Amino acid sequence: MVVFSGLGITKIANLGLFTKQLEIVLFRYYNSNGFFSKSSKLVSSFFRPMLRVLFMFFIWLLVGLHCIVFFTLLIIPAWLVTVLFDKNLKVLHRLSSWWALTYIYGNPFWRVTITGQENIKKGQVYVIVGNHQSALDIPLLYRLPIQFRWVAKAELYRVPFVGWNLVLNRHVLVARGNATSARHMVDKCIDSLTNGVSVAIFPEGTRSRTGRISRFKDGAFVIARDANVPILPVMIDGTADAMPRDGFTVKARQHFTIRILPPVAQETLAHKTHGEIAAMFQQEFTTLHAEMRPDLYSR
Repeated sequence: MVVFSGLGITKIANLGLFTKQLEIVLFRYYNSNGFFSKSSKLVSSFFRPMLRVLFMFFIWLLVGLHCIVFFTLLIIPAWLVTVLFDKNLKVLHRLSSWWALTYIYGNPFWRVTITGQENIKKGQVYVIVGNHQSALDIPLLYRLPIQFRWVAKAELYRVPFVGWNLVLNRHVLVARGNATSARHMVDKCIDSLTNGVSVAIFPEGTRSRTGRISRFKDGAFVIARDANVPILPVMIDGTADAMPRDGFTVKARQHFTIRILPPVAQETLAHKTHGEIAAMFQQEFTTLHAEMRPDLYSR
């Protein structure tokens, strides 16, 4: 057993006090010269981008594995069991909706607000038109309480699992810039509407580069008139903030908004040309979106 004398304890205490004072003096010196802020900035600038890349890689790896599991263990077996008696593939659409929405609700920091569901009449088919901000628009619109078929660009059919699911659900393929493909697209959409399944189209044709509403093409409105069905406008907001058009980074926290507007019957559009109808809906979307997101339109 070691017993310290009073003098020894005093010396140790004095040494500890001196060390503490030296730490304070050194901290004040280096802090006044910006050493700690510079070091932290250097570490932050080096590691944060790397961590962000690793995090995004991990997220997309999970998405890929999720696709494989869902498609092979749920979608294919369901299709094999129901394809012979489920003419409109309602079961497959429900499962596909569930699959798509797991990407939205799988993030506990993403919130979805949907309004206007009372504007959808049960048993009525529509040409659904929505603005296009991000790839997230696609899974988000599966929140609509109605079965529909996408009009999708041909390139998506080459995406593993997702593209194959589009084929199994009989979504409509269209090759950009191909007039023959466009005519076939119109015929397939009218056939789908005639058989009781709505059609969903992004009239802008591609994702907006600015987040603002872009020019509407008239294809969706040609289909609606030829099939004599109402047009259901659906406004989307928040997806471009969560996942920009030209990137693969995903924002951790986001609030998505879906606003289902009242449908527009063909009788009210009889005196307008297809181009005029497209311009009318574009203006309606622009006005509403500017009210929701004035920051995008004040630049």
